[in-house]
Amino acid sequence: MTKASKSRKRLNAPKTLKINKKANTWTVKPSPGTHKLEEAVPLKTALRDHLKVVENGKEAEKIIKEGKIEIDKNTVKNPKHAVGFMDVLTIKPSEKDYRATYNERGKIEFIEINEKEAKYKLGRVKRRQKIKGGETQITLHDGRNLISDEAKTGDTVKIKIPENKLEKIIELKKGNQAYIKRGKHAGEIQKITGKMPGTKSRPALIKLENIETQERNVFPIGKDKPEIKTRVN
Repeated sequence: MTKASKSRKRLNAPKTLKINKKANTWTVKPSPGTHKLEEAVPLKTALRDHLKVVENGKEAEKIIKEGKIEIDKNTVKNPKHAVGFMDVLTIKPSEKDYRATYNERGKIEFIEINEKEAKYKLGRVKRRQKIKGGETQITLHDGRNLISDEAKTGDTVKIKIPENKLEKIIELKKGNQAYIKRGKHAGEIQKITGKMPGTKSRPALIKLENIETQERNVFPIGKDKPEIKTRVN
């Protein structure tokens, strides 16, 4: 196996990573998982470069392999595990919890959250399909599957972790609060004000307070107020 298949050049790393692209030639490549590779941070990189809770990669690998790190309340021992938007990262020795969000530059940023909030996460519905027995299965942005007849594509569901229990549906509709994932307004929360139907040459657009953007960039996050702590609230 070549080095390029296990790693990636820093200069080619996606902008979601908060790393110094000129420091070395190579950086860690996340393992294939629930998040798209271009939208994920390897766990080792998250601890060293984003959270700065370790001095170097060896220290990061040590505490990971010792079972001291959890993602969504499940122990992870793979240093290359892909960590993505809305994941809850727990450092067990310090009992500190963090949620993966985006900053204004579109880079993944980890913000500290309290113990109560660390018990759930939000997942955006990517698709729906009928399964055996006539039930409707929804697939979320982080790859997990749940059963729900009510949640529609584009909606967000609040789920309890690690039980994977659906607690609430936040619809992609006028009046609800939405998190903007991409573009110059990345990391902002704005109220949904409407929707513009798509055409053959243009996808449907979601209207927010200050912008119009594609639905894939909009992540419903609450009704009257956000269900989670973010960088701006």
